[in-house]
Amino acid sequence: MVELNQKENAYKKIKRMIVNGDLQMGQNVSDRLLSKKLKLGLTPIRDALNLLKSEDLVVSYPKKGTFVFELSSKLFFDIFESRRIFETYGLKTSNKLNHNLLLIREEEILDKMSVAIKEKDYLSYARLDSEFHESFILGAENDVFTKLYWNLEPKIATIRNTINLNLSEFNTNESFKMHKKIVKCIKNENIDQSIELLDDHIFVWYDKVFKLTSNMKLDLNTFKTRLSTYKL
Repeated sequence: MVELNQKENAYKKIKRMIVNGDLQMGQNVSDRLLSKKLKLGLTPIRDALNLLKSEDLVVSYPKKGTFVFELSSKLFFDIFESRRIFETYGLKTSNKLNHNLLLIREEEILDKMSVAIKEKDYLSYARLDSEFHESFILGAENDVFTKLYWNLEPKIATIRNTINLNLSEFNTNESFKMHKKIVKCIKNENIDQSIELLDDHIFVWYDKVFKLTSNMKLDLNTFKTRLSTYKL
């Protein structure tokens, strides 16, 4: 039981380090250094890394070692398209099932976001940003749908935190304004416009990822051309 608890503890701590950016995308992960830093044995650390491999948050290469996942151009597109599908569907469905509850949740998050911006606590803002978008998923009241999203969410959160820790106060305020516009449309029961704003917001987010990530191989025009081939 102790060993199992240590494994779970190691898993949660290492995952948090990845999501929060303490272990950056593409960074080498040493089991011995983690064991020393987290004051846990090598066995639970290695078991935790194997769990994280199953979630594709870390990858191992023979004779090279273990690394945090990197944002390749394919992964970039795959996450973007998946996120659009999940969140726009989630918004539409959660609004239909319980408009008032969705609105209460999102307005509460906006209030907390405002405080985080005033305090220039961008990591807290990033966490609240995750909660804002997760509310669409949870509001759909579909367990299978939610579990599928949770498999994707750690990568989204990792990228989101990387962006927020590298953005200026101006850009964080711009992000906040976009969230407020989405909620305003939900409040006015203009669901089609709220979905359109959400879709635009996600695209702007990925535009920033593109500019902040140096290892991207595809140019943004190629990305825009691909998006123009379909509309959600």
